[in-house]
Amino acid sequence: GASLLCIFNKKSLEILGKLTHIEYIPVDDSVISKHNEAAYRCPRESEKRRKFFKLLENNKFPFPIMIDKCLPADTYWDKLIWSINKRIKRYVK
Repeated sequence: GASLLCIFNKKSLEILGKLTHIEYIPVDDSVISKHNEAAYRCPRESEKRRKFFKLLENNKFPFPIMIDKCLPADTYWDKLIWSINKRIKRYVK
């Protein structure tokens, strides 16, 4: 799914109106800037991303191995902390 869809012209609005099974809520720019800063600013490049593209550039490993090297499997604790953070963010807004 998408968390943000920006409509900049009438034609885009027409297309959105023709789509079915899509739920959308029009919001003001002030709400977007407060809760979705990535809509206005590029996110910081991560170390994992740099590592991935360096491996890709060197072309030493098959793609699935590069993914494993850059994104190690989550542990039980990683999943638990992610789940707790997700719930906290839901109620802190």
